[in-house]
Amino acid sequence: MAALVRDVHASVRLLLGTGETTPWARYLLVPSPGYVETSETGPQRMAEIVGFELDSVELRRVGQRVPPRAVDHREAVAQRLHESGIAFALTPGQGLFQVSTRDWTSSQPAP
Repeated sequence: MAALVRDVHASVRLLLGTGETTPWARYLLVPSPGYVETSETGPQRMAEIVGFELDSVELRRVGQRVPPRAVDHREAVAQRLHESGIAFALTPGQGLFQVSTRDWTSSQPAP
């Protein structure tokens, strides 16, 4: 999951078991087994995370006087999730992917 976020320039946020979501972040990493961390949070226990939300729309900024350009990486994100065998739901009309950690098995790689 961390490589996918990095490779396709997706933003990510964590869906916690408390019903809270973390702020949108530009990267996701695994600092140690059983934990994940984003650019906006400290380490979070995987046991406390019920899912991830990925935003496939990247805002590319060229300069101060040029408006940002939205680049949608929806197809690349869907393909990478499918190739990894990770089940996901896509929010219609938006580039938001929801990935549940409940469906993961021990055979799947760590996020």
